[in-house]
Amino acid sequence: MFAMGKYIPVEPEKWAEMVKAMGVVKELNADIDRLRDRHGELCAENARLKAEVERLTPLLGDIVAFDEYHKLLQQVERLTKAGDAMANNLSHIGWQIGVDDWNDAKKGGQP
Repeated sequence: MFAMGKYIPVEPEKWAEMVKAMGVVKELNADIDRLRDRHGELCAENARLKAEVERLTPLLGDIVAFDEYHKLLQQVERLTKAGDAMANNLSHIGWQIGVDDWNDAKKGGQP
């Protein structure tokens, strides 16, 4: 066995293999450093996204309420059209009192 350096005794036929392995170790250590940095970035992004979820979650109720409000508006529109058609039919048979009541109710008045 020969000493091919100051501190590491290595057989001559293994020297190239050892140098190659040391290069791989250096690359792997660099990869570890990059992965640690990326891990930190991902943890920060995760924290930011969790905060965003916390901020947006209460708005979900508003979205559901808006959707329900929109459905109710559509229902009011359908019922108003049906009421107008009914009032039109009532006026054709001479029941103007019902038509006047309907028109007052549409304006917010009580019959």
